[in-house]
Amino acid sequence: MKILSLSGENLASLTGQFTIDFAGGALGAAGLFAITGNTRADGGKSTRDIGSVWMEACGV
Repeated sequence: MKILSLSGENLASLTGQFTIDFAGGALGAAGLFAITGNTRADGGKSTRDIGSVWMEACGV
């Protein structure tokens, strides 16, 4: 599966509407990228994964 974009609203610490475009800009040009960062409660990496799985399960 290749995720082209991710949109959501009020997901954990991400308040309001948001869209992450994985197909365009620097992310699209990179071809392969990693989502990295510190392991802490407000890092957001797991929130993005959980949100992606939830939206896929709901057919969004």
